Amino acid sequence: MGKWFFGCVVGYVLVVYAMMYANTAVLHLQESELGWEFDALAWSVAYAPLTVVALLAACAVPLRTWQAGLLMCGYFSVVLVALEVTFLIDIDAGFFVLLLEWLALAAAFFIVSTLIARKWLSK
Repeated sequence: MGKWFFGCVVGYVLVVYAMMYANTAVLHLQESELGWEFDALAWSVAYAPLTVVALLAACAVPLRTWQAGLLMCGYFSVVLVALEVTFLIDIDAGFFVLLLEWLALAAAFFIVSTLIARKWLSK
């Protein structure tokens, strides 16, 4: 799991930095005074707990390596879409709204992992 975890973390950080660069430096969306580098760091740190939960949810069920990999790719896609949507609509409600989003997605990850594991393992 060590290689998987390291690869997922590196991939997550690279994709978030690319998204923030595209949003702020290329498309000039909500450009902050501190630059796109700060935005990328802030957003990657803000969604890191949800990314770790997604990784744990994919690894919590006894699946084959390729099945767990597919599940992680799906979860990371959901995390990145949630991050991008939150960035684009510029939620000003603060931490409470982000916490609700994280809790809802974390619950969904574990529910989906359980359902998929039951389906794949029952074959």
